[in-house]
Amino acid sequence: MEELQKLKAELENLLKQQPASREELMLIVEKVADKKTGILARLQQILKNAPREEKPLIGREFNALKRQWNEWKSKYEHILAQSAESSPLFDPTMPGIRRTGKPN
Repeated sequence: MEELQKLKAELENLLKQQPASREELMLIVEKVADKKTGILARLQQILKNAPREEKPLIGREFNALKRQWNEWKSKYEHILAQSAESSPLFDPTMPGIRRTGKPN
């Protein structure tokens, strides 16, 4: 349970931040939502390994934290949308890739 409280405090501290750039936002997203080392993944491991009688309590806590995370993330998704528009992946003014050799 102390690990759960520690992760909850860590997540709440991250959610107090107000990212101004895409880079700041991506750092927070990585810390929280990374599949292996993110806070949510570690919370899922705690839930998975918890004794049967503690699972409902930990599950409710996990769902509440996940809900807070989703609300926070939706609040700042405009930063991702704006930066995606300002830096396109395809630039029509750049020369194309020349392929040499025969295709297999």
